[in-house]
Amino acid sequence: MSENAVSKRLEWVIALIWLILVLTGAFIVGTISHPLRTPGDFLLALLSPRALKMIILSALGAFLGWSLRRLPPNFTLNLAPILHWGATFLVGAVFLYGVVSHGARRWIAIGGFSFQPSELVKVTFILLAAKYLGFDYAILSMDPKYANSQSYSSRRFANWFKVLVAFSIPAVLILLQPDLGTTLVLYFVFAILSYIYGWNPLLIIGVTFLGGVLGFKFLKEYQLKRILVFLDPYKDPQGAGWNVIQSMNAIGSGGLSGVGMGKGQLSRLGFVPEVHTDFIMAFIGEEWGFLGVAFILAMELLLILLLLAFALRDREGYKLTPARVFAVGIASLLFIHTLENSAMCVSMLPVTGLTMPFISYGGTSAFTFSLGIWMALSLFNAEREILLEV
Repeated sequence: MSENAVSKRLEWVIALIWLILVLTGAFIVGTISHPLRTPGDFLLALLSPRALKMIILSALGAFLGWSLRRLPPNFTLNLAPILHWGATFLVGAVFLYGVVSHGARRWIAIGGFSFQPSELVKVTFILLAAKYLGFDYAILSMDPKYANSQSYSSRRFANWFKVLVAFSIPAVLILLQPDLGTTLVLYFVFAILSYIYGWNPLLIIGVTFLGGVLGFKFLKEYQLKRILVFLDPYKDPQGAGWNVIQSMNAIGSGGLSGVGMGKGQLSRLGFVPEVHTDFIMAFIGEEWGFLGVAFILAMELLLILLLLAFALRDREGYKLTPARVFAVGIASLLFIHTLENSAMCVSMLPVTGLTMPFISYGGTSAFTFSLGIWMALSLFNAEREILLEV
């Protein structure tokens, strides 16, 4: 089977997994508001306002990402600075026009619609990084000796520095909202992309450790409490530890196969907070059990691995293309969200409020993740057509 045929099959599998996750997430969010009592309630769950919002915005993100495949990849990459700094401007605008919710100013409301600009920055940053970190693939394919020149080394560092600036400015703004979780997500993606670009992993780990030590003293009181209850949630069972304790109780009560859809008591009666978003895995664990949780995590992991399979395939002369950088960035984004959201529900990581991709309720989140997946496929498709002509 040709490499082109394999690539197309991988695209179809990724698209299928994306669809399964989107519909599953919309169904779960719908069942939280509409308990299932009759077979007809299954359809009502998917037609609930929250479920429809997730489906529509996921489809919109997918359509926009898919539509890029008919454009030259350079056109999309040249838009990256405009898109990223535009999204960063919106993050800054939050301080003037943002809506306060849960003690943080992270959303902009326009009419009856609200969105979170920091979610958009996650994808625009990865696209900008793909433009600069994947710059050398065409040059090296034509002149391999250029890699040993001083000008090549200088250009590589200059491009990485541009990515550093593109990360730092929105990261600081997001941290001031305050939103430590999203800031750490951006840093994680930046660190992974720096690693594949050639930076020493020990240096990255050292900088990460030093930044964590220095930043610890700037944490707000509620953030410090989250770290303390992560170590032992029963130190403050009625306060900061309440959310995690109730989440673990809900997951534990579900057992292997769950108590049944519509029958969850802890998650439906308000004991588990933010059950639509932050702690949706607690809801799944209670009603769907370990098997339901394992299914969601398996789908997320499979999607991540398929993106990496696209990115890490060996093509001599094309080691680090923009499409590969973008795919690794999106895979890293999915991984850190999936890891943090699932682990915080069982007190394996501190609570940060990161969503489970495609599953947690959130219009901007659903749009952003879908846009990222389909943009990755479009960049690969456009790049593959170029390589077939070489």
